[in-house]
Amino acid sequence: LDGVNSSVVNLSKGEVEINFDENKVNFNGFKEAIENQGYEVKM
Repeated sequence: LDGVNSSVVNLSKGEVEINFDENKVNFNGFKEAIENQGYEVKM
C-alpha cells in the first residue's frame, strides 16, 4: 500500500507490525487489503 514505510510479520504468532504515513493510509485501508488476501484482522 502507498504510505507503508515498513512491516514486520511474525507468522508463528500471527502478528504484523506496520510503520506507515498516516497522511496516506489508515487502519481501514490496511484492514481491507489484508482481508482481501483471505486473512482475518483482529485488534
